[in-house]
Amino acid sequence: MKEGIQEGAIRPFDMDLFIQVYIGGLYRLLDGKDGRRDGLTMEQALVQMVELLLYGIAIQKETRQ
Repeated sequence: MKEGIQEGAIRPFDMDLFIQVYIGGLYRLLDGKDGRRDGLTMEQALVQMVELLLYGIAIQKETRQ
C-alpha cells in the first residue's frame, strides 16, 4: 500500500480504519444471520465489497482536475 501511495496509484488513507472496515464487512457477510446479500453468492458479495473499498461509490471521471 505504501508503495502504491508513493507512486500516486492510491491516495493516502488511514490504514487502521481501512482494516477495521474490511474486517467488519467480512464478518458481517460471513455471519449471514440477516440474509441481506440480496441473492448474491458469497463470492459475488466479497467481490463487490472489495470493489467498494477500492473504488468507492463515486463515478470516476477519466481526468480529475
